[in-house]
Amino acid sequence: MDLSRWTQQTPGLRILVRDEPLHPRYRKRASDLEKARGRRYQLIATNTAVGQISWLDARHRSHVHVEGNIKQAKALG
Repeated sequence: MDLSRWTQQTPGLRILVRDEPLHPRYRKRASDLEKARGRRYQLIATNTAVGQISWLDARHRSHVHVEGNIKQAKALG
């Protein structure tokens, strides 16, 4: 992955990649490659200067739950 253009625009850019088993609920909308491998890859782009990679990953995953709750609340009206 060539990030040279992005790193010029955003100094300190880091890409975190998570590899996880393909969840049965996600299988319907998974790509053919994800289905064939049985794995799901998630990329997180950040220029946060503070924090180790594991801390940044945990922070991102906790925010996903917040976004899910907001989406569910909007759907309920």
